[in-house]
Amino acid sequence: MSNHSIMGRRLWLLVLLELAVAAGIVAYWAYFFIVGAPRSICGQLGDGYLMYERAFPAADGLLCLALINSAVGLLRKRAYGPILSIAAGGALVFLGVLDATFNLTNGIFSLGICEGVVNALMNLACVACGSAMLHLPIPKRPIRVDK
Repeated sequence: MSNHSIMGRRLWLLVLLELAVAAGIVAYWAYFFIVGAPRSICGQLGDGYLMYERAFPAADGLLCLALINSAVGLLRKRAYGPILSIAAGGALVFLGVLDATFNLTNGIFSLGICEGVVNALMNLACVACGSAMLHLPIPKRPIRVDK
């Protein structure tokens, strides 16, 4: 297998990862606003949990825009693609660590198997996907700079 085809596959993997994470974030907020916050967490933390969660939609929206624009930029071989990929990856790691710290310090992981596992998986997914975006090699082909 040539180095060129390996890099092409890694680029596609990165693009698909970015789009999947953006879709996951949109799905999370759609669920949150349509179905609502988990009752067990709200019962434990009250309004504090809702105040915490309601601080994130705008930032997560910007993260989704960065992920989508990065994917487009990578596919179109634009200079902003790798830069946005690195920025979005760093933001995802930060989000995962911040949310895990909140969950740990407020006892959310110990509320029950469902809340604990779901929140742990979301936190782990943010850190893992963000780290992957920081470490997947970007092809060293000439990148077009828009005029």
